[in-house]
Amino acid sequence: MNAIRIIFITLFLVMIYQVKAQHVIEIKNGSFEDLEEPGEYTTYTNRIAKSWKSGDYFRSETPVSVHTPEGGLFGVSHGAYDGDVYISMVTRENETWEGISQKLSQPVKMDSSYTITIGLAQSKSMTVAMTNLGMTDYYLKEEVPSKFVIVRVWMDAEYCDQRTNRYGQIVWTSPPIDHTEWKNYTFEFIPNYHHEWIFIEVYYADIEEEDSKPYFGNILIDYISDIVEVKK
Repeated sequence: MNAIRIIFITLFLVMIYQVKAQHVIEIKNGSFEDLEEPGEYTTYTNRIAKSWKSGDYFRSETPVSVHTPEGGLFGVSHGAYDGDVYISMVTRENETWEGISQKLSQPVKMDSSYTITIGLAQSKSMTVAMTNLGMTDYYLKEEVPSKFVIVRVWMDAEYCDQRTNRYGQIVWTSPPIDHTEWKNYTFEFIPNYHHEWIFIEVYYADIEEEDSKPYFGNILIDYISDIVEVKK
C-alpha cells in the first residue's frame, strides 16, 4: 500500500514539475490596449501600441493603424475582439505593406517546439493612404474593396528589414484571410536559431503567381498570445 502511495505521489510531483518547467515567453501588450500618447501629426499617423515597433520597411508610407472605440479611422468600424483596441495592416498597389515587431523577453530555443495564437479578421473595405511611387505626398483612395491577404510571422536574432535578411525564419504563413468575423489561428513552429525578435506582417496572397500585380488588401489583428513551449 505504501509503495502505491509513493508511486502516486511521485507521479504527481513529476506532473507539477513539468507544468512549472514549461517555457512561456511573454508577448507584451498582445491585445494592443496600452497606447502611446498621440504624436504631433494626426492625419496619417496615429497612436502606437506600447511594446510594439511599427515596421519601417517603407518609411514614406503610413504606419500600422491602431483602432480605438471611437472608430472611423480609415473608414474601419469593426468591433474589437479582445478588449477595446485592435490594429490593421494593409498591402498597397505600389508594392508596399505593413508590419509590427517586438523584442522578446527571452529568446526562443533552437529546435524546440512552440505554439502561439493570433486573432485575425478582415474589413470588407477601407480608405488607403499611399504615396505615388516614391513621392512624399500622400493621396487617399476611399473605401477600397479589400482583396484577400495573408499574414506572415517571422523570427530573427536581431531587428532588421525582413525583405533583405537572409537569416530570418518564416515560422508561419496564414491561409488567405477571407472572413470579417474574428477567428483565432494557433500554429506550432520550431525555431532554427535562438531568435529574439518576432515580426508580424501582412502580405499579398497570390504575388508569386504569374501575371500577379500588387493590390490593396487589409488585415485586422487583435490578440497575440504568449509563446508557449510544447513538451514532446
